[in-house]
Parts: sequence; C-alpha cells; structure tokens
Amino acid sequence: MSSYLFVLCPPYSGSTLLWKLLSTSDNVSAFPSEGQFLPELEDIMRESPWRRDHQLPREKIKAVWERYWDHDKAVLLEKSPPNLIRTAEIVEHFQPVKFVIMVRNPYAHAEGLMRRNGWPPQRAANFSCMCLRTQWENSQQLQDKLMLTYEQLVADPAGASQRMAAFLPPLSDMDASASFEVHSVDGTVDRPITDLNAKKIASRPNGEIATSDFELVDAPMSGPADSRKRQLTHRPERHGDYRLHGAKVKVIVRIEDLAVITHMLKHLKQKEALKADMQPHERRPEPAPPAMRRFD
Repeated sequence: MSSYLFVLCPPYSGSTLLWKLLSTSDNVSAFPSEGQFLPELEDIMRESPWRRDHQLPREKIKAVWERYWDHDKAVLLEKSPPNLIRTAEIVEHFQPVKFVIMVRNPYAHAEGLMRRNGWPPQRAANFSCMCLRTQWENSQQLQDKLMLTYEQLVADPAGASQRMAAFLPPLSDMDASASFEVHSVDGTVDRPITDLNAKKIASRPNGEIATSDFELVDAPMSGPADSRKRQLTHRPERHGDYRLHGAKVKVIVRIEDLAVITHMLKHLKQKEALKADMQPHERRPEPAPPAMRRFD
C-alpha cells in the first residue's frame, strides 16, 4: 500500500530542492509541478491560497491528484506550500500520510519573498512569522512527521537523506549527490545541493532585511526562561535559533525541534493592563497583530 508524503514548507524556503531530492528515489511518484498548479486545479487552489477560511473542494482535489500519482510506487509526494495551513484537511482525506516539516533562516526566506513577489520588508517579515508559527503548530499536532531545516539539508545532504530514509524506508535510494535545476538568487541554475543563505541575505541593498524587524540568533536555548534570554547572542558560525520580532509579538524558533515560544512585548502587556482600567467609551480598537493577518 502506498503512503502519502506531504512536504510542508513555506515558499522560497527550499521546498523545490527537497522535492527534487525526494524524487530521485525510484519509489516516489511526484507531480510534474506542485499539485496546486495542475491545470485542472490551478483556478481553484490559487484563489486566496493563504486564507485559512477559504474552503477548498478537497474531494475534487484528491480525485485529480490520484489520477496523476502512480499507485505502483510506495510514496505519493506533494509539496504545494499552502498545504502547511491545511494539515487537518490533509489528515482527514489522505491516509496513511506522513509529513516532512521544513523551515529556513527567516532572513533568507524574506529575501525570496521580496525578490520574487516584490513585497516590502515588513510584509515579508509578517508572512515569514506566520509561516514559522504555523510550522510550530504542525510540529506539535501532527503524528507522523519529520522536522528538518534548510540549513540541515544543505550542510549535510547525505545525513538529511539518511534521516528521511529512516523516517520512510522506501526513500533509502535517494541520490543526495545529484544536481538539480532550481530557481534561486542566481537565477535558474543546475548544480548540487548548495547553501545560498549568505548570498541571498547579502543581496538586499541598504540593509532592507536587517531593518525589517528580524533578528537572527544562533545560540542553543536551554535552562530556565530567564537564562535563555541571556543566551540569545549572535553566533554566525553556528545554526541554532531564529528569533523574529514583529510589531506586536516576537517568536523564537528553536532549530533542533521547531519549538516556538511566543511572548507578548512588555509594552503591550502594560497597554492591556491600562486598557482594562479604562471605561468602554475611552477604549480604542487595536489593529490585528501583523503576524496574524491574512495573506492572500
């Protein structure tokens, strides 16, 4: 019996690279492109793809995908990025199912959103924050999942491949040394798995990403919360933790297990306490936190 495998990965975070690596296995059946771009489904799945309240005809989508997959293969692969906000639907309609959850340095993620989509820094920051929060939820709620980062994949392709093969044995014949044609900051280039984070981050002029409320932290988190705060220092020689600061919330993402700790900023707590003491007619409505806004 075939197993469904969904790659849950934000756009411009290495999902195509991972998808092509997985597809080197003779035991994998993959679509010619992302499932959301199949001609029978593009109009449906590309209408407000990041709106959580937008209902999709999941039975129709599944029927189309099933026609494209080769059911003689052990693994049926799909990797459309908006799947990461629709995991409950996937679990309901696809069984047995497994997930690979992947995230990437938010600086590099933001660069891709800014370059490919033409987004300003703040919108890219908000979207990246939303994706990381959702990936943490996925890591907590999904049963059969493997958590991986882009940095782990590019630093040790063979090691990452071994982890995926241990997670799903039919993947044991993947070729981690293969070259792949992938669109990147260098354009469309055919090459082995390569770490492009530094080049992507450096490509933005005038520190656009550095001023977009992101802070990269590369230090392990351990011990009580107070001591963890003191450990959050920049160590560029290591891959450790990502910390994102939004206008309303900050999110800390631990690389090793994708554990995300969400903190309200101190001044917001003070504001909430003040608002609780105000009369109803004195209160002003607060805008929704940027990280929680919808993204069409």
